[in-house]
Amino acid sequence: MLREILYRVAFCVAAAVGAVELQRLGHTPHLPDKPHLFVGPALALLLVFRTSSANDRYWEGRKLWAPS
Repeated sequence: MLREILYRVAFCVAAAVGAVELQRLGHTPHLPDKPHLFVGPALALLLVFRTSSANDRYWEGRKLWAPS
């Protein structure tokens, strides 16, 4: 399992170290906040629908396995 995620973890660590070093040197990049404003509500709706779907599947299974 570690071999599968090692490169992804190493990339994230390298990106984080690079961002910290850039900030330490005084180069703070300005990132716009507009993408986050549009993606946030979409992700929230997706999470609500997936949670509702999982809850429906749980109750259907519970009804099937319940003693009659």
